[in-house]
Order: sequence, then C-alpha cells, then structure tokens
Amino acid sequence: MNTVGMALRLDFAEQLAADHPGAALVTGDGGDKIFPDLTPPTAVDSRTELVETLVRTNRQFAPAEIEELIDLEPGRLVGSVGDRIASYPEATLEGAHVHFLIRERGINMLNHGEDRTRHHLWTTTPFYAPDLFAAAMACPPEQKAGTELYREFLSLLSRELAEIEYVDFGVPITSAEYRAKKLAYGWPGARPGLKERVRSLVESQGSGGGIHSRQLLAEAVADADGLGRHFSAEEIQRIAWDGSGHRPHQRYQLATLVAALDPVESRVRQPTQARPVMQKRH
Repeated sequence: MNTVGMALRLDFAEQLAADHPGAALVTGDGGDKIFPDLTPPTAVDSRTELVETLVRTNRQFAPAEIEELIDLEPGRLVGSVGDRIASYPEATLEGAHVHFLIRERGINMLNHGEDRTRHHLWTTTPFYAPDLFAAAMACPPEQKAGTELYREFLSLLSRELAEIEYVDFGVPITSAEYRAKKLAYGWPGARPGLKERVRSLVESQGSGGGIHSRQLLAEAVADADGLGRHFSAEEIQRIAWDGSGHRPHQRYQLATLVAALDPVESRVRQPTQARPVMQKRH
C-alpha cells in the first residue's frame, strides 16, 4: 500500500539497481520506536484524553471527515481506538501510549501498512531483536529525551556513523546544533494548534506537490469503477479542490485507496462459480 506519491522511490531503486548490478540493497526500520521517549507529548488524566491524544497525533484525516468519506457511524472509529486501549495490559496511561505507538504505529503501520516504502527492497533491521529491544525499553523516558539514547548507542556502535549528517537538520546528531534544532523541532509537538499552523505555513511554501496531488486524486475518482459503493465522491472532490488545508500526502493516500478499487471491483463482478475457493471463503 505504498501511496502513489512514493512512485518516484521505486524508479530510484530501479536506477540504482541498473547502475550497480549485483549489489545488495538493504534497508530497514530506523529504531524510532525504541530509542525516543514515547510517553504522551501532553499530560493525560483519563483514558478518554489518551484516546483523543493518540487520534490527534497519529491520524491522517479527522475522524469526522473519515466518517463522512466512507459513511461510517459517528464515533465508531474513535471508539475502536478506545476498545483497543482497553485491551492493553499496562496499568498506566503512559504505558498504554507507548504500547500503542509500538504495536499499532510501529508494527502495524510501518511494517504492514501504508509506509511500505521499502517493500521493493530487502528489509532488515536490528532494532526489534529481543535483547536490544528489551534493553532499550528498560531505559527510563528521561534518558531518551532529545535523542540522547540514540546518540549514545550510535556513538558506541560507530563514531563514523554518528558523524554523518542527519538529513532533516543537515548536521550530525553529536553536534550542539543538532540538539538546538531538535529542541526547536519538538517544541510545537506539545502544542497541537501551533504545530498545525507551522506545518501549514511550511507546506504552503511549495505548491508543486499540492497541485499534482489534487489532479491525481481527481483523475483517480474519474477512473474508479464502483466508487460509490465505498466512498463519497462528493467528499473526495471536496478534499481534492476546496483548499481546506489538506496536505499532498493525505491526497496521495486517498488517491491510492481509490485506485485500489480496480482489482477489488473486478473480483466483485466475477461470477461466483468462477472464483477460487479461497477467494470465496474470504
């Protein structure tokens, strides 16, 4: 389920393979779920507040928007998050927050869901090795703040690796400049309203992806067969064109889901007797 906005990465991988025949291309998870502090960015005093925080910080679309988009019963989506939280064994809300980010965000989404940018390459990672995972998770949150644990880990593993520039900040993670930029980057995280305004301002600086994603989503709707059985075409067109602040990544995700209707609808149209046994059972 790579989004169509990631198509360029596949082309890049193919060019890399052509330029380096026989090379082993390896990629994998970056350890972003075991080294940082995963406790809530703001204080939560109840399970309801915890669910609200998780939905707000991890969603791609607002729940009310999703409900309108796929004709879902109001509250059902958020309620399902609450049910999942209630099934966790952790005794504290902070522990449940960590559990959610590792299990639902890390394992489900990054490894099996929409962020499969790595599916065309061999994916390997040391960060879920049981001994390393247990050791990292035993560290208290205050030791993980500001990427401290990751910096220590990488420096012990290889000083040369630690000196490579961190791509988002343009400086190595061992530098004082990195720490200052990391602090500035993380500060809006505890202030959701400010974070949204900053993100909207930054993303408005480049409109190329915005225009392309709007056109792509509109074209996907025009080409989709059986759209009305799964989505509200009117809601999709609104998201595509009304200038309501949706990010290109959101529209690319939605266009991918709409484009995925082609094989789904082709199976629906097959005569029942022509379907394989496993497909009929599914």
